[in-house]
Amino acid sequence: MRKSILYFHLGYPKTASTYLQDKVFTQLDNILFIGKYNKGTTYWNGNKYKNKIIDKFHQYCLSYNNEEIEFTKEDRKYLIAYLQKEAKDKDILFSHEKYCIFLYDLELILERFKECLENSFIIKPIIVLRKQDDAIYSIYSMW
Repeated sequence: MRKSILYFHLGYPKTASTYLQDKVFTQLDNILFIGKYNKGTTYWNGNKYKNKIIDKFHQYCLSYNNEEIEFTKEDRKYLIAYLQKEAKDKDILFSHEKYCIFLYDLELILERFKECLENSFIIKPIIVLRKQDDAIYSIYSMW
C-alpha cells in the first residue's frame, strides 16, 4: 500500500485562500479535502470540524503549548486510522487560514503536523504568495 500524500495548505492572509477552499480544492479528483468550505461533506459545520478527532488535531496544532490541548499517542493512532479509512486511495488536503494567522507560531504548527502524521503520510506544504505591495494595500484597505 502506498503512502498517501498529505498536503498542508498554509492559507496566508489575502492570498485567495477562501477562493481556493471553496472553488478549487472541493473540485479536485483523488483528493480528500479536509478544510473550510467543503460544503456537502461531513467535515466542516461553519465554525469547527464535525469529526471530533480532526477538530481536536486542529485545535492541538493551533494551541500555544502542549498543556492547552493534549493529543496523545492514542489520539494520533485514531487520527491516522480515520484519515486512511476516509481517504482510501486518495491523497489528503488540509486547509485552514488560521494556520497562518499566528505567524510566529507557524514553526510549532508545522512541527505538530510532522510529529503526528509524518510516519504515515508524505507531508507536502502548499504556500500561495502574493505580490507584497498588492497584499499590503489589500490588508490596509480592510481597515
